[in-house]
Amino acid sequence: MLSVNLGVAEIGLPPEASSSRQALDSAPSNARNVVSETQRILTLLRRGDAVADEDALRPTPSLAALDSLIESLESIGLEVTASISVPDAAHEPVVGVTVYRIVQEALTNAYRHGEGAAVVGVHEEGGRIHVCVENRISHTLGGAVAGSGLGLVEMRERAESCGGALAVSSVEDRFRISAEHSPVGAQLA
Repeated sequence: MLSVNLGVAEIGLPPEASSSRQALDSAPSNARNVVSETQRILTLLRRGDAVADEDALRPTPSLAALDSLIESLESIGLEVTASISVPDAAHEPVVGVTVYRIVQEALTNAYRHGEGAAVVGVHEEGGRIHVCVENRISHTLGGAVAGSGLGLVEMRERAESCGGALAVSSVEDRFRISAEHSPVGAQLA
């Protein structure tokens, strides 16, 4: 609805109203930023009182923080082979948060339920950001750690909320999570 209203407002402007046109041109990007911040707030609210004040005040994750994320999981024993080649400035912040959280959840699943190395790929191709995390499935009880069961649902919700798609597959002994996004997320215009 916001997009429709912005379009109607732009059409109704006289040709000499250039400053108003500039304001209308920036409105969709500003709306996407508000959606991103709202998602972050909802995530904090969903967690409730379990979030320490210092965690609540941390900066929003981004593609630039993927290396640090991978290092943190390697420090607890997960072997990760990563190939990341997406310029951090080439996307909307909501897409960076979404990709980061999908990789984070997928690697957490690989640590809890997999064995051996996890393979992470984050690339831009054909105007889309592609994410793939794959690992071997553990067949021992020691590799299975109970979780909330919401991780896959939350990844799918995140991907869809910014105009992306998530696929989960299990073939033979391999588990794969893949996602695809537009660098600008869901289009409001």
